Amino acid sequence: MNWQTVRQITHVEIGRFLALMLVAWSPFTGGPRLPSLLLAGMGLWLLLTRGKELLGTRAMQRWWWVFGLLWLPVALSVPGSLDGQRSASIAGVLLVYFLAGIALVHVLRAHQDRRWLVKWIAIVLLVWVADGLIQYIFGRDLLWIPLSPDGRVVGFFRDNLRL
Repeated sequence: MNWQTVRQITHVEIGRFLALMLVAWSPFTGGPRLPSLLLAGMGLWLLLTRGKELLGTRAMQRWWWVFGLLWLPVALSVPGSLDGQRSASIAGVLLVYFLAGIALVHVLRAHQDRRWLVKWIAIVLLVWVADGLIQYIFGRDLLWIPLSPDGRVVGFFRDNLRL
């Protein structure tokens, strides 16, 4: 891969990959935090550079409404919360997901981008299921990880039981 090839990668392709990583990275340590933060950064960038264009689309207007209907009750509950600081931090973290949602709505607007994402999520899940079945049948998976001590199938995820 040369520099010209790297320069031709678009923000849509990067966003699609990060959307896949939201699912594929979920069982691992830290979960989908890094892809979420990167998508939020992309969402902020899109909002700053293409705000008017973005706000004019029907899908983005729906996202604003859906998110607002989630976030507004959270924000209104902060003053009366038993732990106001924690509630305020949750409301703040939700804003990160709002920005990530802006990026997702934008990069997945084309049919072929959504099909790409569905195909690769299906492949990731099929690999996980196949690995789990192999572990269930043979007692060890493709990476030679055994069943958990209590007999649970853990697949690639030995330390967290998230299969």
